[in-house]
Amino acid sequence: MRSAVISMDDRERNAAIAEAATSWSQAYPGKKDVPRIIAKTCRAAMKLARNRGKTPAECLEQACEINRIDMDEVEMHLKKLTGEVRT
Repeated sequence: MRSAVISMDDRERNAAIAEAATSWSQAYPGKKDVPRIIAKTCRAAMKLARNRGKTPAECLEQACEINRIDMDEVEMHLKKLTGEVRT
């Protein structure tokens, strides 16, 4: 179920998912912007989106279910990446 507190538009969410997916990647050594499980979940959303012809934002909920992580936790980290939430 999608959280009611999401205020990012889909374009911002897709960009944040793509950005988070690059964390902890061998292609970007030293980049650890989000926890490893968040990066893994975002990479799963990217892969699902590519395979299904959808956007990463549309596939994020399923990626969260696959990785057994709460969608609100992922959304919080995505908002931090966009500067929507300050730490």
